[in-house]
Amino acid sequence: MEIFFVSILITTLLLRVSTAHSAEKTNENVAGHHYHMGIACLVLKEYEAAEKNFERALDIRLSVLGKKDSVTALYLHYLGAVCYDLGNYEKAKEYNERALAIRQEVLGNESIDTADSLNNLGMIYNELGDYKKAEECYEHSLEIRLKLLKNGHSDVDVTGPFNNLGATYAYLGNYKKAKEYYERALTMRLKEHVKVLGNEHADTALDNIWSISNILERALTIWPEKFPKGLIGKLEDSAGSLHNLGGIYQELGDYNKAKEYHECALMVLRKTMGE
Repeated sequence: MEIFFVSILITTLLLRVSTAHSAEKTNENVAGHHYHMGIACLVLKEYEAAEKNFERALDIRLSVLGKKDSVTALYLHYLGAVCYDLGNYEKAKEYNERALAIRQEVLGNESIDTADSLNNLGMIYNELGDYKKAEECYEHSLEIRLKLLKNGHSDVDVTGPFNNLGATYAYLGNYKKAKEYYERALTMRLKEHVKVLGNEHADTALDNIWSISNILERALTIWPEKFPKGLIGKLEDSAGSLHNLGGIYQELGDYNKAKEYHECALMVLRKTMGE
């Protein structure tokens, strides 16, 4: 009889554990569905609907599951993105700061996700007019990315932080520093294009920033036969960098160079549009 009751007790406990595990899994799935709905709405620019779905996903993650992990940070990250797109920069800052704190605690200070949060905070501080704080965030983000790149993570993008730092220095009126970072962003973007052309000396070819127009002319003469379609977006980014540098040279009073960069930017954009 005693063994019978012990058996019932064990079975009951196992059922409770199983039921609790099942409920937790269900809640995780529901949170996941809200997250993916939020992504879809964000892509469709339905920002209010995206915000509601991300908020629901986050609420389940924190209140129901009690989890404070990388997934929680991801939900906070996207809530910050929605608030940024809606122009609610203070709220976006709050969400990104929370995401950063979790990522630093869970993933460490040198993870790519931590770098992303820092970059996002830099963008927010730029919008809030706090350019010094933006500079600090971008520098930290770039430092992490460069270290990852050095350690063999070849897929890490550093052009974004270079470009963002260029914009920040332009806001601060430090045009020479802005030029330096814009040039570094453009150089890294063009290296990929040059390598597609089969140039084994891509790094040497770009040591001189004034080889840009020649490189672009070579690249664009064989468009689109040799360029993968996936590079169209990258070339559009390069056009943006060229445009930014044109603006900087205008501010520095060098209108001839400004004209050359703007012409290059226009040439790229026309090709991406099929002209």
